[in-house]
Amino acid sequence: MRSASKPRPDAGISALEFVGVAMVAASVIGVVSYVVAPDYVREVASTAVCRILSQDGCGDIGGPGSAPDGKTMCERATAGSAWFGGDSYASGEGLPTYEEGTDVPGVNWKNPITWWPTNWGKERNMCHRSGTSYQAQTFETLQGKGAFEGQQYSSGACSGSTVPNIYDKNEQGNAGEGPQMYQEPTTADEENPFDNIPEDVSLISLSMGGNDVGFGDVLTNCVTGIFGSGCGDTERLKGEIDKVYGTGKADQVGTLEYQLRKLKDEHPDARIIVMGYPELFAETSPFLLDENGDIVITPPGPSGLGGGPVLTWNGSGMSIEDQKWANDLAGEINQSGQAMADRLGIEWVDPTDVFVGPGYDHRIGSEDPWINGLSAGDHSGDWTVNKGSFHPNQGGHDAMAGLLLERVGC
Repeated sequence: MRSASKPRPDAGISALEFVGVAMVAASVIGVVSYVVAPDYVREVASTAVCRILSQDGCGDIGGPGSAPDGKTMCERATAGSAWFGGDSYASGEGLPTYEEGTDVPGVNWKNPITWWPTNWGKERNMCHRSGTSYQAQTFETLQGKGAFEGQQYSSGACSGSTVPNIYDKNEQGNAGEGPQMYQEPTTADEENPFDNIPEDVSLISLSMGGNDVGFGDVLTNCVTGIFGSGCGDTERLKGEIDKVYGTGKADQVGTLEYQLRKLKDEHPDARIIVMGYPELFAETSPFLLDENGDIVITPPGPSGLGGGPVLTWNGSGMSIEDQKWANDLAGEINQSGQAMADRLGIEWVDPTDVFVGPGYDHRIGSEDPWINGLSAGDHSGDWTVNKGSFHPNQGGHDAMAGLLLERVGC
């Protein structure tokens, strides 16, 4: 009789069973790891899945939160200097704490609305960089924890900025504002390094793309157009989003995606963190309602110069249908931005969940909004829709600072 041979350790385990065991083991490791470093796990998983599915443009294995040379995520972000940039959501448009020289109305000869006598003789700069923006707060908090000792961050964030302002001069009539990442205007495909970014940069934060998509103009049209008519062409705007953030196809690289890929190549060890856009509206009646659900109506003014009772509104000036549409558009931007970040191996922060969730709502029209409602007029004589409308207020920037700090991991 032939003696029975000793079975191999994996004898009798099919390929399917092996995969099942591996998945269970991976799940256990994943749960433990997620408790320790949730961002790291998400970045590793997204990159791994991307590669398993053989997609193009997958990020570096280990993800943007990984730690080369044994550094933690916090150490990686704070090993050098900090550079901040982006649009009005990054600069702090809508906050009352603008840095000196970035809140000068002046005359913009391209815009007749600014031809106001009080603006004469002033060199216009309305970048509205705030010392209490989420970026400024993040840096200050990190310094309080011992990081960036003795340093000041560099910032090119400017209200109204679009992707071309990364490499070309600011076209909004802002004196002293050149390209955000270059010292002199250049072209989109410039091969030389971004000379406004410090060589030792370890933390880069920005928000960008909303103005390229035309989100602000769309919202203005929503308010000033025919009430309840719908805000815009959804398919066209989705196309604009693809132009900015890309689609993952080799022939459809987004304009922002192209610049951030170059930035990642130049500073591979830096943490590049892009902040997305929150949902703006609470999807409630555009009018203020009393405890009975009736519209609050105010009496005529005391001057008696005509005009009857007027409706009061909750700050959006938009129908519920249009509010939902705008919120969906913000979701589209965040989804596309996250996909772009995963492809590049950088980080995208979606701020939606700090503004709204089960049992709380801080959007326009809520009882405690963290976003400015619609207003018009400012001290420059400009009586159009105020640029601070539909932007996070101090509560919103405090919340986004918390998100950015959480992502940095210190």
